[in-house]
Amino acid sequence: FAGFNQQWRRNIRKAEKEGVVVRQGAASDLPAFHTCYVETAKRDHFTPRSLNYFQTMWDAMRDEAPERISLFLAQHPDHSGVIAATKMTQVGNHAWYSYGASTTAARELRPSNAVQWNMMQQALARGAQVYDMR
Repeated sequence: FAGFNQQWRRNIRKAEKEGVVVRQGAASDLPAFHTCYVETAKRDHFTPRSLNYFQTMWDAMRDEAPERISLFLAQHPDHSGVIAATKMTQVGNHAWYSYGASTTAARELRPSNAVQWNMMQQALARGAQVYDMR
């Protein structure tokens, strides 16, 4: 945490203070992730991958090793549904941020920073020595 720049630390603290809650998701949460991802694609002008793509990725990677892929979801009591979500891939001691999404409505709550911080903590707890934000 101390290694982050001041803005990142501020954003993580803001998310916590504002009541953003991050939880680890399951395959059943992929549709919620995808809804948020499609909103991000529209806002940022890129073509989104299909929900089936992410479901296939989830199944294939979890078949190799359950810790190979993880889903993290941020929520807030004042907003329905997921306000930010990311997928993390981990192989051995290397973890990657692979796909991320956020809603426009709650960006001021800094849920994306909260999700990244949670992913980094999880990766470290699982033995990662490298966290790659791409």
